Amino acid sequence: MIRFIAQQIKEVIPKAVIIENGYLPNSDEINDFHNLNEAYIFTLNVCATQELHGMITRQQAIIDILISRIEALEA
Repeated sequence: MIRFIAQQIKEVIPKAVIIENGYLPNSDEINDFHNLNEAYIFTLNVCATQELHGMITRQQAIIDILISRIEALEA
């Protein structure tokens, strides 16, 4: 399974990382344990995908208009 690394995500999406006290498997306590909110990332991904879909749809409409104009000029 591929997972995210919280420290790397924090550089790009700081709100997706919560820093708190935590413990390692050997029971050592960590004061700045980076906990990743994957649901936040997935929500951003869906929103970004929706925005990209809208952009692609608008661009395709422009392309279709331009193709029609080119065909009319070539006729």
